Amino acid sequence: MLPSILAHEINTGLKHFLKTGFETSTPYFQGMFTRFADEPGNLSKGPYLSLQLPFLYGTTDRDFFANFTTEHPLLWFIRRIYDKLCG
Repeated sequence: MLPSILAHEINTGLKHFLKTGFETSTPYFQGMFTRFADEPGNLSKGPYLSLQLPFLYGTTDRDFFANFTTEHPLLWFIRRIYDKLCG
């Protein structure tokens, strides 16, 4: 099967699954998820899916630890965990 056709079928199936499984009947939010999923570029971009993770980087630098530096700044929730453990 051609990758472009397969990508289209996967996107169509995923949209259908998400719309039928997660659409709400609350009057204020009714149809909101369907409109979001139908808008081009919100769920997928090109032949690949793009799901944004809800992780935020903390305000510390890479030298949070005394003995070594990390490759990337700590994520916000990891920094909170270390503060609780070491605090």
